[in-house]
Amino acid sequence: MDIRILNKRTRRSGYYVRGEKALVDLWFKIGPLRVVYYSEDLDMAFLYSYPANDEEQLPERYRAADEWARRPYVVLPQEDGSALVIVPAWLDLQVGWLVNETGSHRIYRVDHYALWAGLVPEEFSDLVELPKLNLIVSGDHLIGPEKDLEEAWKKYREFLLRRDEKGIKIKEGERWNLLLALVRDGVLPFMPTPVEVKNRWKTSGLELRDYQRAAFERFLRTGAVTVTWPPGAGKTTFAVACIAAVSGKTLVVVPSVSILRRWADELKRWIPSGPRIALLYSGSNGSQAADIIISTYQMALKRYVGSDHEFELLVVDEAHHLPADTFSKLATIKAKHRIALTASPFREDGRTELIYALGGFPVATGWEELMKKGVVAKPEVVIYVTNYKLQALNFVMRKVLKDWKDGTVIVYCDYIDEGRQVAAFLENALRIDVPFVYGETPLRDRYEVLERHRVIVATRVFDEGMDIPNLVASVEYSFLFGSRRQELQRAGRLMHSLWRGIRHYVIMTPEEYESYRKRFLPLIGRGITVRVGDLASLMREVGVQGLAAQA
Repeated sequence: MDIRILNKRTRRSGYYVRGEKALVDLWFKIGPLRVVYYSEDLDMAFLYSYPANDEEQLPERYRAADEWARRPYVVLPQEDGSALVIVPAWLDLQVGWLVNETGSHRIYRVDHYALWAGLVPEEFSDLVELPKLNLIVSGDHLIGPEKDLEEAWKKYREFLLRRDEKGIKIKEGERWNLLLALVRDGVLPFMPTPVEVKNRWKTSGLELRDYQRAAFERFLRTGAVTVTWPPGAGKTTFAVACIAAVSGKTLVVVPSVSILRRWADELKRWIPSGPRIALLYSGSNGSQAADIIISTYQMALKRYVGSDHEFELLVVDEAHHLPADTFSKLATIKAKHRIALTASPFREDGRTELIYALGGFPVATGWEELMKKGVVAKPEVVIYVTNYKLQALNFVMRKVLKDWKDGTVIVYCDYIDEGRQVAAFLENALRIDVPFVYGETPLRDRYEVLERHRVIVATRVFDEGMDIPNLVASVEYSFLFGSRRQELQRAGRLMHSLWRGIRHYVIMTPEEYESYRKRFLPLIGRGITVRVGDLASLMREVGVQGLAAQA
């Protein structure tokens, strides 16, 4: 990083040369002080100028320019201990949750959830004011140093019954609510329960990457973790390693039938002999004699909440997905150790504390770091805005099939009737068989469709938890309004891909774009390029003429 000051009382040509390349070549006249700033990281040069003031000394103006050049963003501390960071759009900086963008600037919120999710660069970590309370919820008591218990007695009195020799007795039925309140305030009130490693179920060929190994060691030390890596980073593989280490009765809970099969395949792949595996979903038996039971949320609630069943390990996949009342019920399932997995550790209703309260100690790795290393694919997101969505879909699909001679393409439609219509339209337009997959499609058929067809139309059943390495593109035709979680998850399916140069397309009407464009904020906030495409250029590229004005 270099700064050059050009004296206001001289007339000179100033330029900065990097190697053989002249970055700046300007004439400066007598008058305002001007500063040329060059950023090595951005490979960009900027000119900063402000009026000359005889009363203001040159060193002071130099200091102001230097401060701006090195820190061209604004930090606004908030009353709740978080901070807003306002970043110029040209600056390649992601810090926390992207909450708004104006075109010229992006506004990020930095709070303890962003810190736990690995979204805050180290140099910004001191922006979050975490409470200095060392408190642990242990059984029916809150324990910790005396001074911290005194503070807790004042702050969380509604959940607490009385002081005693163990600490503070928690009111009956308030343990979960106390956990939520503590996590919401930035306290991690979990009692570490080190794992007794048995390894009776031997893995075959399973090798953990460095960040997975670090997470695995943290799980062994604490027995309870919330893992927030991006899609494709290996959350399931990590969990399988933990299951093998525990080698005891395990319950894996997933949000949809589509994900059951993937979990079963991964377990059989990495632990080929040893544990008995059963799938539990509506219409299945789900043998209780199995060592590992993979269940939908609904069946787990029905069979295990309030029961005498005890598990060594509870794994909750796509943990952000649960309704608030479901979290409290799952928390009552008896399990010695817990793991929560999610690529989108935030909730549309704002109750992010539910995710960490169920899982435990946060484990995160920065998205950008994993994308730079090539661990996960980095898709580009292209939005086409038009009132003629079917025609635009046709053009997009022609381009994708022209660019990719192999690979799978998923078209998302949120509604069943619309999905059937879109599948029929594409069959006619592309002259290929296009199946439609929705909630009533049998589990076995869903995976056969992925293996046998290039283009698939699907409802939300493929939104989450699906590992499709051969996916080369995805297209959103309809969606859940402004859901940021859904956008992150759908684009995230491409992060599992083995291909590069992949794209996620979104087709929106002008009204949809105006109302729901904030869907894309989590993607932009994680360094993924999101742009509005030119439909007329797309049409010319695929050889369509005459509809540009209409589209």
